[in-house]
Amino acid sequence: MSGIITATNLQTSNIKSATGNAGATIASNGDITMSASRKLYAPGHILQVLQAQYTGNYNFDDGSYQDITNLSLAITPSSTSSKIHIKATVSASANASQRFGLRIVRDGSMIFVPTSLSSRIAAHVFGSGRGSNDPTPPSVIELLDSPNSTSALTYKVQGYAEASQYLYINSCQTWTDDNTKFGAVSTLTLMEVAG
Repeated sequence: MSGIITATNLQTSNIKSATGNAGATIASNGDITMSASRKLYAPGHILQVLQAQYTGNYNFDDGSYQDITNLSLAITPSSTSSKIHIKATVSASANASQRFGLRIVRDGSMIFVPTSLSSRIAAHVFGSGRGSNDPTPPSVIELLDSPNSTSALTYKVQGYAEASQYLYINSCQTWTDDNTKFGAVSTLTLMEVAG
């Protein structure tokens, strides 16, 4: 028998496929539990969430993009139609009046590369340092990637400051330690969104 069944009060405790394979169990409170190796797909819903945090602070003066400590995550999408929502909030600064850039890379390559660069350096966000004990507002990157993959993918936050100046993570130039100054945390969050 095939076709559409219309019911105003259909009750069941198990849902199986037409071939009889186990599917889902519905508890008395309405909770749905998927059988082993089965997944519930609902476009737009979050399938998994991962977060990395960097709670320390450090600085470096390399003249090219470097990985930001701890802001790296691997995620394996459930389906090739899934999208990955990426959000990085980074407390970064540079020496006074020096510019810096931050970007997200997937498996080593930048995603969503700006198209109006000319000779400029590609970044997802950029900012500048303010000087001694004067922090820069946090940099936020938020992207929705469509990797078309079910393999493990590694996302990283990278950054550097111009002219090999210092890039400060969770700190700023002249990092005085006393009870009138603040410390910060930087995070990278990945969410798989069902396609």
